[in-house]
Amino acid sequence: MSRQRKPRPPKAEEKEASEIQSVEACFSRLPIEIVIHVFTFLRREDLVRAMSVCTSWKCLILNSPSLWRVQTFDLHCSSGSTRKVDLLFCAQNFGRHCRTLSLTCRHPGKHECKIMAIQFKLVLEGWSAAAITSFKVSGLRMGCTSNLVVKSICSAMTRMFSRNRPLQVFEMPSAHWSFLEGRKVLNAVFRKSRNTLETLSIEDYFLSGLTVNMDWLSTHLSSLTKLTKLSINLFYLTDESVVSLARARKGELKHLSLWANYVTPWTPRIPFESWNCLTKACRNMEVEFNIVGNVIKPNESLPAIMDSVLPVASVKIEIRRQDFRADGVLRHIKKFYWKQLQRLELDLHKKTDYFDELLIKLVKKCPRLVHVKVSASYRSKRTISTVHKIVKERLQMRDMSDDQPNKKACTDNNAVNIAPRFEDPVEEPYCLQRAAPRPVDPMEGQFGLQHAAPRLEDPMEGQFGFQHAAPRLEDPVDIHSGLQHAAPRLEDQLEGQSGLQHAASRLEDPKEGQSGLQHAAPRIEAPIERQSDLQHAAPRLEDPMEGQSGLQHAASRLQDPKEGQFGLQHAASRIEDPMEGQSGLQHTASQLEDLLERQSDLQHASPRLEDPVERQSDLQHASPRLEDPTEGQ
Repeated sequence: MSRQRKPRPPKAEEKEASEIQSVEACFSRLPIEIVIHVFTFLRREDLVRAMSVCTSWKCLILNSPSLWRVQTFDLHCSSGSTRKVDLLFCAQNFGRHCRTLSLTCRHPGKHECKIMAIQFKLVLEGWSAAAITSFKVSGLRMGCTSNLVVKSICSAMTRMFSRNRPLQVFEMPSAHWSFLEGRKVLNAVFRKSRNTLETLSIEDYFLSGLTVNMDWLSTHLSSLTKLTKLSINLFYLTDESVVSLARARKGELKHLSLWANYVTPWTPRIPFESWNCLTKACRNMEVEFNIVGNVIKPNESLPAIMDSVLPVASVKIEIRRQDFRADGVLRHIKKFYWKQLQRLELDLHKKTDYFDELLIKLVKKCPRLVHVKVSASYRSKRTISTVHKIVKERLQMRDMSDDQPNKKACTDNNAVNIAPRFEDPVEEPYCLQRAAPRPVDPMEGQFGLQHAAPRLEDPMEGQFGFQHAAPRLEDPVDIHSGLQHAAPRLEDQLEGQSGLQHAASRLEDPKEGQSGLQHAAPRIEAPIERQSDLQHAAPRLEDPMEGQSGLQHAASRLQDPKEGQFGLQHAASRIEDPMEGQSGLQHTASQLEDLLERQSDLQHASPRLEDPVERQSDLQHASPRLEDPTEGQ
């Protein structure tokens, strides 16, 4: 009987091939719509490779217009990275499906652009028979290119536009054409697409500083019957062209983007009447200002060209001059554009001009501002978080009211240089906002001098002294606050007397067993006696209806002028003195700890305290109680 041989295990290659076949079988069972959607995530090169997998994939890729509607090519002037075979293959096989052709030009080398001219010719001639409705070229920059290359590219474009179908979108920013060649290209576009062109983007289309025939450009702009979006250099426009554009596109122009790369106080400006005519003719129009480049005296030149009548929805300012000051520009934006402004981008390289408070006021006043991107020097890091918080809350409220999908708040703020903090309350608007919220922890419900002093020393507070502590003592959580609350309450009608004078008279009663503030401490817990502000108690000391008024009366009875008057009234005046350089109640604490060398004011004031050993002053007795954390501060 022969032995049965065991089947040998499959090789790794066979196992991998079987797995691939199973995956392909599962993928082929998917609906065609899902397969096409998966293919949309592949690059053009990967789609071409996928065509060689099987016949079904090849037919599916070739006959799916959605995969080829938008085609983007990168053209390099220093290397032929985009091969001739790829350009011709894509143009011949997928040109009939293409609707948007985008060309990105890159100039890493000497900017000769000879190779780019060849690539341009291949692309434009190969796609000339395609049904392209949107043509976009970015980064052409023909200013440093030889005349031969410029003429070659110009002729290829004019032939393409004359053969192709009319365009709906024509975008060619930063082309830097000479006036002659640039005019030829635009003439070909306007001649073919006068009644179909909806979007025209020609900012920096001509060389900077080149004199442009304004009458020629104005005539063609007014002849575009479907134009709804225009992006153009501000200096390509005149008052006549603005008025003619208002008449030709009355009620139809939706978006106007104005660009400027060199602005001076002597730059010619378009009159207010012309802008007013355009604004009234196109009431739904939104204006965008883009100022990138050199600006001389920005506080004078920029408000001059940014007319107040324009409904500005977006402002982008990028200036690298070291003498730039943003305060005048931001005030102009805040004053005239606060209703419509939705987007603000600032890229300022100034390292010594801080505008934290002005920026926050601008963001708060603009109710529709939801995109803020600022790169500048800040005085405080909290400026970034404050702006981000305002924008985030605004987006949440808008989503709740409009029931729209959530939009992300783009607050990309980079603090280039953080300046040292200042004690000036005018320069630092955040200290009171930061000091206002108090902890709800019941262990922190009472804030004696020991607890209040370290908080007043926080360098992030930005302000010092009793004025800063006042708003913190008014917090309802801080019902009890150190000596301010430890003083006998003057409003208690059950006592019939006022201040420490009443406490002194009670020291003689042997039944009391407590002295001064120690006797008054249990009374602090009465709800009728809850007050937390010496500033509130001070005017009550001066009330003649109170009889003899507490500390003020005690201070006047000090006969020894060398004692230095250490009553609480004197301590309060020292707290308000800005020359002391100490912070509020922290200064009072140091006065209370000095009572071993100095006699207290009430011990001098009360003639009825005969034995200094047995009868210590109330403040001297209160001092150890303030340091004892078990006493409740």
